[in-house]
Amino acid sequence: MQDITTRVQAEEKLRYLSYHDVLTGLYNRVFLEEEMGRLADDEDLCIILGDVNGLKLVNDAFGHREGDRLLVRIANILRRAAGEESIVARWGGDEFAIILPSCEKRNPAAVLQAIREGCQQEGCGAVMPSLALGMARRRGLHESLEDVIIRAEDRMYRQKLSESSSIRSA
Repeated sequence: MQDITTRVQAEEKLRYLSYHDVLTGLYNRVFLEEEMGRLADDEDLCIILGDVNGLKLVNDAFGHREGDRLLVRIANILRRAAGEESIVARWGGDEFAIILPSCEKRNPAAVLQAIREGCQQEGCGAVMPSLALGMARRRGLHESLEDVIIRAEDRMYRQKLSESSSIRSA
């Protein structure tokens, strides 16, 4: 007999790391893309995208460690706001994505509001968490998930442009 506990633990850690972001503990883009394949038949799905406002400025002014703390704080805000039935992932460096399967069970506007309120409540410390957010709801199975993402991304960038100078000032 041979004890394979160490090998099994190493395999579990590798599996975890292949689907999770190391910094935030959220799912990563690989997992999110696999989930979108699984959810391809969900005709009432919502996608929320968020882009951290001022991360480069925080990194430049306070250092990357403070920027990392900001990302972790935002990840926690998103996790709480989205709830357990949602999929929250770090989409890229300073971008996050939330998938709300079967949207009629969950009010996406309420999730957006909970994110904004979470940022306001986390406003202590050197940096106030802030995100530009965009949400899109799938219009039926005829609309690809890529098109839903494009609409959410477009809305997110429009908000980012309209708020960029006030965020930098803050």
